[in-house]
Amino acid sequence: MDIIDRQPDADARARTDDPDTSHVAASVVDAGALETRTLWALRGGALTTEEIALRVGVPRDSISPRMQSLRRKGLADREGKRRNVSGVLAITWGLTDLGYLTIA
Repeated sequence: MDIIDRQPDADARARTDDPDTSHVAASVVDAGALETRTLWALRGGALTTEEIALRVGVPRDSISPRMQSLRRKGLADREGKRRNVSGVLAITWGLTDLGYLTIA
């Protein structure tokens, strides 16, 4: 069992005012696996959410909530800003020391 499995918030969630389709999607997402894939994507250096999504092969909207969860767990943090693939200024995310230990 890795650290992601032991931490709260490993499950995808939908807000109470989200449409029914969001609740259905949240019920079938394996957020722990997605967080692990996200950590592996970051092992080579800081990436924007869009870049992470491209490497992991999921929509950007699937990565954004995972970044906040990984940040709360102390596994990833904001490192700076740069233009992403679409040209928009975006936050770059990188692994913390604990994040590196988690995927080591």
